[in-house]
Amino acid sequence: MTYVTRDSGNRPTQPTAPTAPPKAVAPPGHRIDLATLLPDGKAVSAAMQSPPMATATIVTAETPRAGTATPPPCAGVADAGGATTFGPGFTGMSGMELRNPADPNTWMVAYAVGYPGPQAAERIPAAATWLGCANTGVTFTADGRPARQLAVGGVTSDDGTLTAEFTEPGRSCQHVLTTKADVVVDVLACSPGGGTQAAELAKQIADKVS
Repeated sequence: MTYVTRDSGNRPTQPTAPTAPPKAVAPPGHRIDLATLLPDGKAVSAAMQSPPMATATIVTAETPRAGTATPPPCAGVADAGGATTFGPGFTGMSGMELRNPADPNTWMVAYAVGYPGPQAAERIPAAATWLGCANTGVTFTADGRPARQLAVGGVTSDDGTLTAEFTEPGRSCQHVLTTKADVVVDVLACSPGGGTQAAELAKQIADKVS
């Protein structure tokens, strides 16, 4: 039964409609779909000169990768997408890992991470501790994996782009951290012969940012 009440002026008033609960507000995302910036298997295969990677399974992620290092400041050099590199404040994150199923020493990790603006993105390479890890032995342990022994060689900073090279048993790696507009690009590429595959893939990703 619906009741109609009267106000002090003896006039009928309409029943009050129930108040709808407030809707949950999703956190703001990045202005572009970061996943579309990452390369597919064919692009990785071509850059790495590794045909099996063209059809290998890509592992995706939307959160930073966990890992610890000795010395601790060198964790960011040892792996791409690391939590020590990307703390709070990003507006979106998309990552991928791709391995050659026929050669465990050939693999790559790439992340595209969005920030509120270019200045916020540029602060990530600027704050990285890579330069202090040049010519250093590093023990890196990722979650659920055995510790890796890395010999970090040269680390350079050129116009806001950090590049590190290191070796470990069976492979040589290049790691690149750079920015384009409000996106940070983080790519690690390893292979038995080494090379500049990380720089090539990082450029491919950055070139897609408009």
